[in-house]
Amino acid sequence: MLAGLGLGLSAFLLGQALATGYVPFLLGDEFPPLFDRGHPGFSPLLGAAVGLETLAVAALLSGYIYVLHLFLKRSVRTPRYFVGLLALALAYQWVTVGLTATDSPGESARLLASTIRSSLMAAIWIVYFNRSERVRRTFIVGP
Repeated sequence: MLAGLGLGLSAFLLGQALATGYVPFLLGDEFPPLFDRGHPGFSPLLGAAVGLETLAVAALLSGYIYVLHLFLKRSVRTPRYFVGLLALALAYQWVTVGLTATDSPGESARLLASTIRSSLMAAIWIVYFNRSERVRRTFIVGP
């Protein structure tokens, strides 16, 4: 039950971030000037980076929704897909931390601490879903 709640909450939070953060930024007035070579914030790879970031968040959102669907159906595929989704989300988070440049050492430390905390929580869930007899009875063997 807790894993299903986490899946639903993660999907909601990713959808909210996409709707309130990415879309307004992409459609707003701040983003287009960054493609102007005369703008101080110009970067030749910015468009590709923002586009890939948006696609990655949308793909993770789709993955969370699909795994939540499998979870609610008690599908045999749920444990395998759940573990794969956690691994992908962790990889995304580590790549984001590695590519994020911050001016503040405190902000960098906060991002790194958050990623390490997420990694530990994901490791616990991955071991639980792979070894738990309860998961095996619920999703693999059936009630």
